[in-house]
Amino acid sequence: MKGSNPFDQCSQEYSRFRPDYPAALLDDIRSLWPLSGHPLVIDVGAGTGKASAPLIDCNASVISVEPSLAMIAEGRRSYPKLNYVCGTSEEIPIESNAADLVTAAQSFHWFNAPRALAEFARILKPGGYVCLFWNSRISDSPTSKLFDDLVHKWNPEHNHAYRDKDWSLPIRESGLFGPVEHRQFPWTVPMTIDDWIGLARSISYVQSIGPEKLLQFESEFRDSLSRLTTIECRYTTDLWTARRRDH
Repeated sequence: MKGSNPFDQCSQEYSRFRPDYPAALLDDIRSLWPLSGHPLVIDVGAGTGKASAPLIDCNASVISVEPSLAMIAEGRRSYPKLNYVCGTSEEIPIESNAADLVTAAQSFHWFNAPRALAEFARILKPGGYVCLFWNSRISDSPTSKLFDDLVHKWNPEHNHAYRDKDWSLPIRESGLFGPVEHRQFPWTVPMTIDDWIGLARSISYVQSIGPEKLLQFESEFRDSLSRLTTIECRYTTDLWTARRRDH
């Protein structure tokens, strides 16, 4: 992430309104842990610790790597157990061959993929795993379709193609990891209108609409949501995992 960080201005909304991750995903990640059951996990692009915190609760030692000081401050406020270092995915301030797992939750699409994967391989122990995962809204649900239509109206240049990308490709192309596995976890988050407004405020391509237009966007969004009978949010969480090759 270079230049101005789009999340500096919405760290509180990110912490409060971004969804967590499904238990089944965490179970899958735990299945990759070493036999000791107490791995060192480096969570890169950790934000406010939405993925770091549950990994700590699962008995992992976690170092959260994040470039935004605002996100770090909010993460420490909301979850004091978080252990942060300020850094980027391309220059991770962790010694080589240290980690059992490297995770990137809702963040890898921001990275320079070849450089980030080279850093992941460097800091992983031989045989350690990389885990990339995202929560993606199911766009054919009524609420998500309404949201996407409004985003297109107010920010027509936005392209969310990363949602549909096969992230096994850059992992394979790096030549640094073994076979890539991809799994999906569907789940649903109950929402209120205020939850949806808060979630929207945490999204970079909504923030980029600009302060004046954002007020209009929110007014139209709130009015449209009030006409729906169900305003839950349905997600698919995608997980890509691969094992570091022995060098």
